Amino acid sequence: TLRKQLKLASDYKGQTGANRGRNQKSQPIPFVAPKSVTVGNAQTANHVLLITLQVERALAEAAEAAAAAAGNVVHQQQVGKTRHVNDGGRKRLNKAAVLAAELGKIVDAVGDDRLKTQVNAYVADVAGRCHAAHQRYEEAREKFQASRQALLTLRDSSTQLQWEVAVGRIIELDDRIAFAASQTGGTYTADAVNPSAGVASGKEAEEGAKYATVQWAGRSVQVVCLPVKQTLRDVDQLKAEEGANTMLKALSEVEDKHGVQIASWAAFQLQSAYNKTLDALDRTTAALNDGLDAVRHDLRDATALGGSAAQTDRTKQLRLLQLYLNYHVQRYTVLRTVFVTANFRARFHLSLMMLEANGGKAAFRVTDAPPIAELCPSVLAATAAPVKPGNKQQERKQRRELGFNVQHVASPPEIERLCETTIRVVGDALLLPGVEDNEALSQPLEHARDLAIAQKALYTAEGWLLVARFEAAADRDSAAHNEKAAANLAL
Repeated sequence: TLRKQLKLASDYKGQTGANRGRNQKSQPIPFVAPKSVTVGNAQTANHVLLITLQVERALAEAAEAAAAAAGNVVHQQQVGKTRHVNDGGRKRLNKAAVLAAELGKIVDAVGDDRLKTQVNAYVADVAGRCHAAHQRYEEAREKFQASRQALLTLRDSSTQLQWEVAVGRIIELDDRIAFAASQTGGTYTADAVNPSAGVASGKEAEEGAKYATVQWAGRSVQVVCLPVKQTLRDVDQLKAEEGANTMLKALSEVEDKHGVQIASWAAFQLQSAYNKTLDALDRTTAALNDGLDAVRHDLRDATALGGSAAQTDRTKQLRLLQLYLNYHVQRYTVLRTVFVTANFRARFHLSLMMLEANGGKAAFRVTDAPPIAELCPSVLAATAAPVKPGNKQQERKQRRELGFNVQHVASPPEIERLCETTIRVVGDALLLPGVEDNEALSQPLEHARDLAIAQKALYTAEGWLLVARFEAAADRDSAAHNEKAAANLAL
């Protein structure tokens, strides 16, 4: 462990059980307490890291003790006036405050100016939480304000990413200051924080402004939750919507020009690009759900604090941000379902062609189709992996024509279920406040729903047509069998 590496671990002196003789009596082994990190023995960054981890551990134990005490009703009833129900949490917060003060002394001796400012803000925050646990709310408010002021001074020396982290901490401190002020009968109005860093480059400043607000139903919504900014970055980097629309558009153009069979074969040959795009859609939806969870967590905390006008405005921004993320989760779910439906449609038509050609006994290939590079150049340019020079094996693998076999067969009921999923998700999305009345938000979803309704009807009919064909084929086989049996009897 880190403590052992720094030679600060516990030490036992005396004989152990393995060294004592068989007839010797067991003697207590003296225990030497672990050494603490102090200004005198802190020599490396690992020493600072160790005492920081000790502070975080004490804070986590305090939160766990507070949660356990709040849920133990019997313990609350047994506690007398001389003892508080959260004494365990208070003691651990006291320990955290002492360790944080020692951390501040160490960094003041060995750290640079920026590190000193960061640690001083951290120490003041821990001390404020300790005061609040002891119901000394005036002292807690002073410490929280000192921590906030120290973080504000970091803007001039921060990059955009560093400043966004600091802004997230400032927003948390605003909540704590508002709570402490409400407990003393006062009010607190937070000052606006500049979202752009002081030393950000032009690209970083532009990116920071881009992710500082989002547009929802004609309103500009501030991104007051830090994880949502990372979510927006991830969505932009994945470009899942762009990849899916490029592939769907290319296949639609091939179908209009060459027919559904050639388009289905092209879709099957683009299976690698399909898998990459589908993975990007899944990761985008997961990122949006992570951001939505973070907003819901902040919204619960903000609702519990209540009170000041600044807190009420932040709660309003969080609710609008929740609607924005919820809508886009539904929208990407619809896009993914439409994308998968297009793949299953292609597999169904290839299944019919395979059954008509060879009865499904061997891999099926369309020999008269143009090369895929001519059919869908835009998809290959956007999704195909580059071939390393001299890698002949990979070149042969990419040139090899794929064979459609029974493992890739798709049936009409599978397409019907995907269409039903699209209809259901669109219905859920239209129920979100402000979506159905906004044409820009509702129109793409309604188009997807209309397409799903039409495709469901089409492939229901295709399924019944297949049933009729198989019944006719079974009748023909039965008649042929009867004729052959009659001929055998005549002989």
